[in-house]
Amino acid sequence: MFNGELVIKRPAGSKNRYELVTPLIWQDELGVIIVPTGFIYDGASVPKALSSIVPRFGGRYDRATALHDYLYTAGILSRKDSDKLFYKALRSDKVRWVQAKIMYFAVRIFGKKHYKG
Repeated sequence: MFNGELVIKRPAGSKNRYELVTPLIWQDELGVIIVPTGFIYDGASVPKALSSIVPRFGGRYDRATALHDYLYTAGILSRKDSDKLFYKALRSDKVRWVQAKIMYFAVRIFGKKHYKG
């Protein structure tokens, strides 16, 4: 589960990017993952046609998307494990299971090109 809130700012001149002002901490039975202050991410990567259903930012899934983007960038977990943790984080933040499953399957299907591990 997450320890603390997501505190972000929009970097100057940026439209769809967010920067962590404080670290984002995830802790579960496997350990602790700290998304560092200054990490920049783009919210939920959603095709424009679906952005009215799942906006890039502003939902219960905001912390999970920041964590997932960090996992993909840092490569500390495999892509598959990063996606599983994304689903777990979504559910931890009370995202409805249907929406969480859709988001999980979307990253499983379309996320490969963004994974840098």
